[in-house]
Amino acid sequence: MLRLAALLLLLVNLLLLALLGGLLPGLLGRPVGAGQREPERLARQVNPGAIRLLPAAGASAPDAAATAASAASAPASACLEAGPFDSSAAASAERTLQQAGLPAGSWRLASAAAASAYLVYIGPYPDPATLQAKRDELRQLAVPAYPVDADTGLQSGLSLGRHASATAAEAALAALGRRGVRSARVVAVAGSGTAGSLLRVAVADAALQARLAGVALPDGQGFRACAAPPPAAASGASRPA
Repeated sequence: MLRLAALLLLLVNLLLLALLGGLLPGLLGRPVGAGQREPERLARQVNPGAIRLLPAAGASAPDAAATAASAASAPASACLEAGPFDSSAAASAERTLQQAGLPAGSWRLASAAAASAYLVYIGPYPDPATLQAKRDELRQLAVPAYPVDADTGLQSGLSLGRHASATAAEAALAALGRRGVRSARVVAVAGSGTAGSLLRVAVADAALQARLAGVALPDGQGFRACAAPPPAAASGASRPA
């Protein structure tokens, strides 16, 4: 009896050893112990070549890119202005903004420069004698020439005409060229004085821009992007001498 029990125990140990060693098929149809290798799990991978290992320093790159994209999509601020207004209309416009609930200090009044003008200009010349000689030459061509205001910085030359737009000045320059004037050019100069007051909101986010779009200002005016101030003097295309 003891011999039979010992034999059965030996057989059980041998069977257990074979199962653990993967020498016999397991009850679930795969070798016992295969869980440590799991080749069938590797076989079930979908597109394993797309997996890419990143170093620790680069692992946060996607988060940084997402943060940058979010910042780029955020609404930008803008400078807006309305006007020009005379003193009465400017006061009315400010009351309108107060009634619309805009916080004090979110806008200010700024002087509006007079509109730019465009000169057909010839010069400059190194001395008064040369300037006068050119003026006499133009008189012989029946071309009026006038001194230029000192505040333009162009007083060492001559104005052959003042125009409200660059297009008109260029047309006048072309006409003078047909009359023999070869060294003139168009320059832009800022107008003198002021043309009233501008109501300016220097920093308006998307929400404030939407509110300002619905504000009814005097004279039917509305807010627009702030304009850059005109240059004091800007050279145009010169005619060859």
